[in-house]
Amino acid sequence: MLLFLTLLGSYNSGVPSHDYLQWFAVQSRGVLDVASCPSTHFSNSSFEAKSSIKMLVRSSFFSVALSAVFLNSPSNTMPNFVWNVPNGANVPESPAIGHDMSDFPGRNVFGQDFEDAGLEWTKELRETDSDQDGQTNGQELGDPCCLWTTGSSPLWTTGISHPGDATKTSDPSLWTAISCSSASAFESESQSSESDWTG
Repeated sequence: MLLFLTLLGSYNSGVPSHDYLQWFAVQSRGVLDVASCPSTHFSNSSFEAKSSIKMLVRSSFFSVALSAVFLNSPSNTMPNFVWNVPNGANVPESPAIGHDMSDFPGRNVFGQDFEDAGLEWTKELRETDSDQDGQTNGQELGDPCCLWTTGSSPLWTTGISHPGDATKTSDPSLWTAISCSSASAFESESQSSESDWTG
């Protein structure tokens, strides 16, 4: 990268760049085969050679910069995983609930537990309190009874909190009135009546 910037700077400043071109030719074998060309071809008066090298340098610099932006973008790293947990895309102020946004792409405690669970919403992951705030991951994400499956709706979609941030908790009134054994029976009954309609 420094080489590209040095070459670009030498052209823009009007400094004779013959030495830079020779060095570039030796260092970039396979990218640009100019080492075998006569040095007179690359004299300061050779506008075509300077233009070609300048264009190569600029396009290479642009490609490297663009690649760095897209490869480090949070949106390219986790869009599939938000659908693997209930309300994964609905956690306020958190586009990537498994990642520490101040140290992206580093994972937070929930992200580590999620990876340990095979990147799936399991009963064990639901019952775990990843951030040690006194609420299980299921309570924070709207699935206290482990009824949620990929593509279905959680018991609630508002009032959820971040399972990897101990400073954020959900309102306990969302689940205190829910009996998981009753909810499981209701869920089983709903699924059997759905199969009656489809089957």
